[in-house]
Amino acid sequence: MLKLTQIERKATFFRELATMVEAGMSIGESLGALRDRVPPGRLHMAVIEAAASTRRGKPFSEVMARYSDVFTPVEVAMVQAGEQSGRLDRLLGQIATYLEQEYSLRQMISRETFYPKVLFVFILAFPTLLPALLAYFGPGGSLLKGFVVLLGGLLRLAVLVALAVGLYYFIRYMILSSREMARSVDALKLSVPVFGPVFRRLALARFSRALAALYGSGVSLPQAVALSADLTGNAALREPMKAAVPQLEAGKGVAAVLATVPHMDDMALNMLRTGEQTGNIDAMMSRVAEHFEEASSSSIRRMSTLIVPIATVIAGIMVLFIAISAYTGYFNVLLSY
Repeated sequence: MLKLTQIERKATFFRELATMVEAGMSIGESLGALRDRVPPGRLHMAVIEAAASTRRGKPFSEVMARYSDVFTPVEVAMVQAGEQSGRLDRLLGQIATYLEQEYSLRQMISRETFYPKVLFVFILAFPTLLPALLAYFGPGGSLLKGFVVLLGGLLRLAVLVALAVGLYYFIRYMILSSREMARSVDALKLSVPVFGPVFRRLALARFSRALAALYGSGVSLPQAVALSADLTGNAALREPMKAAVPQLEAGKGVAAVLATVPHMDDMALNMLRTGEQTGNIDAMMSRVAEHFEEASSSSIRRMSTLIVPIATVIAGIMVLFIAISAYTGYFNVLLSY
């Protein structure tokens, strides 16, 4: 999954590239002009190679496909469609718009979950900080005693965090190594109360946004569905969608085919049927994506609001428990004399 800064850089790159091509510059000249504007990294290397290759008459999409860690299959497919149709400037602009919308979505998630993350870190660190404060400010306390208690607590916390991270990646590796297990775990994510609907809306928002961009670019519907399915980030949705592609290739309607996918949304299917009837599948899917993004934003905002008092209560209970334990130990020491 690309980081926010990487998405922002790519969005800026494609927007500038689209503007130059639209102004009449060749793709090779445009890439050459942008070569020095892109920060060092894999994207910069891709631009350098693409500038040289396109000047020799090779397609830009061919270089993009070799940099799969930089460009997604959706972006490669859209550029291919633009090269084949002669509408490369328009398609580059659509990629930029798609990336800008993805960037806005991730910024919203990051913004709305920032305070709960801070609270989580505070709750995690509090059992280490409070004993150190008590050892410093409490009866018979000293700076050295507080420092020793703090250092010991930090070491224990570091060991616990390292074990937790190691366990997480081990479990993740075990899950990803089995397609069936990955699908079962992702299906469980979609069924979790409160959080499940948010995961599903975000996954369907990305699918709808990608499908709208690809189909509007001239990519065939079966290929557009197959590529968009990868962007859901959820095997419980991705695998059934990909399995349905042969039915689309056989000529069945996309709404009827996707209706067989578990966890699919009825509203999205109804709008997709309308899009099929009117010939505006891309416009309808864009509206579906906007609806899911707005619904996800509202749900995340509500969850963040609920997490604050819950986290505060948990922190209060921890403070009480640690304070009682500390002072009980102190009075036990006094009584033993």
